[in-house]
Amino acid sequence: MKNKTFPVSLKFIYTIILLLVFGVLMLTKGQSSDDYLFNDSHFHITNYIQEGIDINFYVDSIMGNYYSFTDAVIAMMYTSLPEEKQKRLDPMITGFNPTDMYAVDHIKRVLKTFPGVFTGIGEFTIHKEFVSSKISGDVASYYDPALDRIFEFCAESGLLVLIHNDIDNPFPKPGKPVAKWIMQNDTSVERTAGLIKKYPDRFLFGTDNVAPDKQEKQLYVYHLYDRLWKAVGEEVTYKVCIGNYEKLFNEARVKVRNWEKENIK
Repeated sequence: MKNKTFPVSLKFIYTIILLLVFGVLMLTKGQSSDDYLFNDSHFHITNYIQEGIDINFYVDSIMGNYYSFTDAVIAMMYTSLPEEKQKRLDPMITGFNPTDMYAVDHIKRVLKTFPGVFTGIGEFTIHKEFVSSKISGDVASYYDPALDRIFEFCAESGLLVLIHNDIDNPFPKPGKPVAKWIMQNDTSVERTAGLIKKYPDRFLFGTDNVAPDKQEKQLYVYHLYDRLWKAVGEEVTYKVCIGNYEKLFNEARVKVRNWEKENIK
């Protein structure tokens, strides 16, 4: 099992990911492209109150063959693993508020405190249907200068960015927003497959699973899209599920490690 994701430009974000929801994220990498189904670009090792599964259990049993203290928790879990297991994971920094002008300072501190661990930031939320309007205080926005600072630092350091940003009221019914599912019918599958085949380098698969206790739960989401994988074909499926992740994360990992070497005294 492996994972993949996208860098973010400052002016335009063109990340489309087959997933929902946000939280603590770890991206899992496989070992060779011949012995796993996918790279999971969106996975949560813990739930919303930081309860979850043992990381060794996740690597051994779930992946199988086939401001916050949260960043410190993830880093310590990651560094507790032997090196061969660390190679299968790409931890992400999540413990920051994207509306805070000092969020970027937290991200820098995490990199400096735990060098060699993190490859990106997120998942963090810009807009979430039914949730954003209920949040007190500032609501995250692409127009927020705090987010500009975050993106600028990610461009400087090479960190990848994973964002939760819902479509706003797609195909609305009177008084109600409605979200359409990719697998709803043959037409939705066909249209989605056509878009992915047109831009095969711009999509990554992620389960968005939260602390699954069985491998079957980890694989369940992948198999929900079996009709889509068939529709796009083996070559595009490989890119979405494996190849795009490797390209993006392999490049990002080198850039972030180089930034750490240059900035950690």
